[in-house]
Formats: sequence, structure tokens, C-alpha cells
Amino acid sequence: MTRDATSIKYIFKKNQKNYNKSDLQAKDLGKYIGQGLLTSNGEFWRVHRRMIQPAFHKKKLEGLFQIMYRAIQTELKSLKSDEKQDVFPLLGDLAFQVVAQSLFSADNIPDRIQKLKHITIGNQKMLIKEMRLPYLKWWFHLKGEIREHLKQSEEAHLLNGIIQERIDSGEEKDDLLDM
Repeated sequence: MTRDATSIKYIFKKNQKNYNKSDLQAKDLGKYIGQGLLTSNGEFWRVHRRMIQPAFHKKKLEGLFQIMYRAIQTELKSLKSDEKQDVFPLLGDLAFQVVAQSLFSADNIPDRIQKLKHITIGNQKMLIKEMRLPYLKWWFHLKGEIREHLKQSEEAHLLNGIIQERIDSGEEKDDLLDM
């Protein structure tokens, strides 16, 4: 680990080919979420990373901050100030809503986002079980747990419907999907 700017520049700009994602990230996580920036290496990663680079321009990020701010304000309005609340699920919901609004800035998708959140949490738990208990992987296969979670991963393709709706509408928004 380092905070030295020269070392970081060397790692990310001049010597990045020597650093790859671990099998845990590339294969184990990849089986649940597919091949993308989080789970790929090499040329596939490089091409897709360059495609999203414009989304990280300062002006684009400023627009995203406004979307995030609105999502946070909406979630805060739903809190009841006169009773105790467990903040763990509240913060999880808040994080998921901020991500959803930053990606899609759509108000008509909360049910689909909740389903995606349920699938994501379930698959994360299964992946953690596989990592912590690798000697029981055969048992998870035999019981059908892995198959069930992979099936749920396929249901997460509901995002494709959200994307297609945006394309069909011809609407432009300043969110990550447009970028």
C-alpha cells in the first residue's frame, strides 16, 4: 500500500500490465455478476475502461453529485425522527438508492432495484460462504445452492429492461447510463 504519488503513477500508468485482478475477483465474483470492469483484465478491461472514461470528467461528476444529493434527500425524508431505527439496513438502502439514481436517475424503477438489491445481497452471502468454506464447495453444488444463486444472477438481467426503456424513450439524462 502506498500514498506516494510517484509510486501510484508508476503502478497505474507505466506498469499496470503487471497487476491483474485475483481469481477471487475475476472468476468467483465473475460467475455471479458476469464479465465487466470489476471482473476482467487485459484488453477487454482496457477497451471498456476507455469507454467509460468520459463519465469521470469533472463536469460530469458534478452532475452526478446532484443526482446523489437528491437520492440522499429523498431517503432522509422517509426517516422517522421520533423512533429508534437500526441504521444498518437504512444505510444499505441509501447506498443502493444512490447507486441506482446515479446509474439510471429514474423514479419508476424502485421495485426492480429492490429485487436487484435482494439478488445482490444473496449472491454476496453465497460468495462469502464459498470463500470461507472452500472445502464445502462440493456440498454447495450438491445442495443446489450455487445453481440457485446463479439462476438469481440471470434474473438480475432486469437491468437490460431498464436500459431498453431508456433507449426507447429517447430521453436524455445526465446519469451514468447516458454517459
